Amino acid sequence: MLNRGRMDSNRLTTCAVAMWLFVFSISVFAQRQGLSDDILTAPGPLSPQQTEKIETYAKYWSDVLCRGESPDAIAEARDRLLGPFRAVAPPTSDVVKDALASAAAAMLNKCSSAKDPVVRMNALIVVAELPTSASDKLIIASLTDANQANRYWAAKSIAELSRFAQPGQSLFTQAQQDALLAAMKKAMPGETSDVVLEQMYRALGALTIVEAQDTLLDILDQRVAAASKQITGGLRADKQGLLNLYTRLVVQQAVGNNVAKPLHRLTAISGKYLLVVATALQAKKVDAELVPACLDVVDAVEEIFKYSLKTLDPAHAAGPELSAPAKGGNFAALLLATLDWVGDKNKPGILSTSAIGIAPEELKIGG
Repeated sequence: MLNRGRMDSNRLTTCAVAMWLFVFSISVFAQRQGLSDDILTAPGPLSPQQTEKIETYAKYWSDVLCRGESPDAIAEARDRLLGPFRAVAPPTSDVVKDALASAAAAMLNKCSSAKDPVVRMNALIVVAELPTSASDKLIIASLTDANQANRYWAAKSIAELSRFAQPGQSLFTQAQQDALLAAMKKAMPGETSDVVLEQMYRALGALTIVEAQDTLLDILDQRVAAASKQITGGLRADKQGLLNLYTRLVVQQAVGNNVAKPLHRLTAISGKYLLVVATALQAKKVDAELVPACLDVVDAVEEIFKYSLKTLDPAHAAGPELSAPAKGGNFAALLLATLDWVGDKNKPGILSTSAIGIAPEELKIGG
């Protein structure tokens, strides 16, 4: 009789545990399937219960993504994580976005060890929309990933996250930026993909540490030497690199920083690009499909030159038009106009009569 009582007690305990697990699984299932509108739109401060639901949701789907059990599971986890950030009606409140991002970001760092490159790529796609820098380990590891798509998304995420920061600032700490820069310096010299390189230029431009600016100038100076030997599709990325640095200097000047030294060097490197492109176009050494890229470089350089004059010597006369002859296909006129800016043996340097005063030795390709 006693044994039977114990058996009944054990059965009741087992049933109770089973019932608890069933109820708990329903609760977790409901939380992982979605967050209610009243949570998504909560203006804050969040209650402990709301915070717990948000964290359960974020951690569950981050774990599903990192496990990568199937393509469908990966895609669903990505969409579940991004859904609240893309919601329009009703829009997710900023405080909820921050809570979701904080809960998901550290978990997504674990995806860096996933063997499936698709897992790493989808994690990076999510990271690019989270208003936090807490996924830096995943980003840093992916900048040198063997998979081109992951290098692309790693660099892109750095650039995209800059939109959550104030002008001239970064979400990444000094230490994080140092690590990101070290990874890009390692990756960029051997990068073969133009589209990846373009995103890496964007990423470098998004870092606010001085070392990133110097690295970007160094890389552009190296690449213009390569362009002088052959114009390739990489010119499109180089043009973006020039503009990213130019934009960075405009922002720095707007907040009161002295940009004279980096602007001087950017002007010199831009002059090298202009001379390389104008000479190649005039000599008909540019493949037809790359002519538009050359014209874009001319546009970018002309804008940089005008900004340099306005900033460093506003009283000086403007140089000749560059974009007009370039777009009109008058490459002989473009080359002559370029020599007026860049200089020949009779007119050395870029605006050598102005405060810019870039000397011929600064225009040496490969120098």
